[in-house]
Amino acid sequence: MLFYAHFHHPSLSRDDLILTGKKAQRAIKKVQRDLRTKFENGEPFFSKDAIRDVRDQLRQSTETGHKITVRGLNNMPIDFILATGDICPRIVDDSSDDDDNEDDENSENGDVKHILTNPCIRYRTLQALLDYPKPLIDMHSAYCNMQIAHHSVLKNKFTGKILDGSDAIPPSKKFAKRFFEKNLRTWKDGQQCQSLLSILKAKQDYFKNGGVSNIISFGSGTFTANVRSDWKTHSTFQHASLLTLRDFLREVLGDTNDTKILAQDPAYIQRDKDILTEQGITILEDPDGFLELDDRSIVFSCAPTGTNHADCDGSVSAIDAC
Repeated sequence: MLFYAHFHHPSLSRDDLILTGKKAQRAIKKVQRDLRTKFENGEPFFSKDAIRDVRDQLRQSTETGHKITVRGLNNMPIDFILATGDICPRIVDDSSDDDDNEDDENSENGDVKHILTNPCIRYRTLQALLDYPKPLIDMHSAYCNMQIAHHSVLKNKFTGKILDGSDAIPPSKKFAKRFFEKNLRTWKDGQQCQSLLSILKAKQDYFKNGGVSNIISFGSGTFTANVRSDWKTHSTFQHASLLTLRDFLREVLGDTNDTKILAQDPAYIQRDKDILTEQGITILEDPDGFLELDDRSIVFSCAPTGTNHADCDGSVSAIDAC
């Protein structure tokens, strides 16, 4: 579960920035007009410089009280104050992750508490910024397309026991590797793999003319953590798709081509990383995958990262695997 860090505009009061009623309606229309104009003018929604700046600040310190400054699309700074180790402040309410439901039920129990852990970047799409269903607008965050949130663990206040399953013993590496390799064989023998190859063969002239520097995967999931078995199977098939794509490109583009697979997903645990590395997949931490994008990248997206394709020098090929 994610929780927002506290944030504010430096030197501006909260009363000036939280609007209701007719003032809010006028402000919302202005924000929507400004954002649509930027989009229609082709301005980058996420720039590499902005992402890199936030990343560098987070890597300097993740301690409680450390300030992370993010500039919104109106170039105004917003300060986020980290709360690592604290008990939950504000929940991220725009998440629809299915695995949050159990935490929501537990959070109603007075014997448990959410302890905030490592901070992360929460990317907000254009549609998320345009969508204000309530008659209120928070001008602190109206133009802010990157916000800082904390992951959390659920603990019993009295025993200290972690209740989110993270203390359960995951499958051994040997078992997880066999599971991955079995599903990789199933994928290669299946109709879905053949369908993907047919699509790629129809586009091979495009790849030959432009070349491919790398394949960047976002959100392909964990297959070794304590999650539902069907999620693990989906994850192995998604990673198998990446390997099929890489092998096809190496065959089409010749022996001199060294197309690499780069994969970013905060769900990966060390066992995922070890097995994927053995398959020749390079694991990147958030947000490094976005910083590796260029006009010769192929994006393999298993999560809503469509508007996160930073300000590259040219177009980016994308495969949406949702």
